[in-house]
Amino acid sequence: RYKTRLPLPIPDARQQGGAARVLFQGPVRQMRKFAFACLALLLIIGIDFGSARATPFSVARRGRKLQQCGNGPPPNIPDPEPEPVNECVDGTHNCNALATCRDTTKSFRCTCRDGYSGDGVNCDNDNECLSASACHANALCEDTDGSFLCSCTTGFAGDGISCTNEDECGMGTDNCHESAACSDTEGSFTCACVDGYEGSGVECEDVDECATDAHNCHEEAECSNTGGGYTCACKEGYNGDGATCEDRDECATGTHACHEEAECSN
Repeated sequence: RYKTRLPLPIPDARQQGGAARVLFQGPVRQMRKFAFACLALLLIIGIDFGSARATPFSVARRGRKLQQCGNGPPPNIPDPEPEPVNECVDGTHNCNALATCRDTTKSFRCTCRDGYSGDGVNCDNDNECLSASACHANALCEDTDGSFLCSCTTGFAGDGISCTNEDECGMGTDNCHESAACSDTEGSFTCACVDGYEGSGVECEDVDECATDAHNCHEEAECSNTGGGYTCACKEGYNGDGATCEDRDECATGTHACHEEAECSN
């Protein structure tokens, strides 16, 4: 139950002035038993137990003690192998909060997380928006802490990494006037007032062709303005479509109102 260690044979120990030692290694609760065993052993090997002493000198080794019995100096006992330390688990590392800690055999390693650069002790945000390939050519890039966001610009749809043109005219999301024609373009659209209207395309007003003399009515026709156009009607006494008017010969057609005893002249 007790381990004894004599650094020198007993005769040699006596020759050096009785510097004999008996060492005990065991649980602390057995130290009292060792004290009695020590005195008994010293009597057996012939050392004056009046000068003997029992002195604890190490309290390491996982709750166990080394106790010396004898009048020699404490032995030079090598320290035990240290327990493995995981700095990443016990929090004794110095990695940045934006880094990951990886335990190694005798130390640890810090590595900045994705989106950050540095030595692991110091980590700075990467600005991914400085890279031309981060977002689509038709998208906006917004740098965030450790990452970035892509959003397609107006007129395009997608996740920002991929953007396709939106057909505002086909989807009815344009703002063209009801009297304008919508034409889709890459990322946008154009509006143009149809014939008979003038304006920006977003706003269109009717053109009064009759007032501006922009019609093609015959001189013997009357011009009437309409929404986006006009009409021509030949005057009384003329036949035609308004653009062309010819005199009607009421005398020949018998549509005159002359008296039967009167002569009709066209």
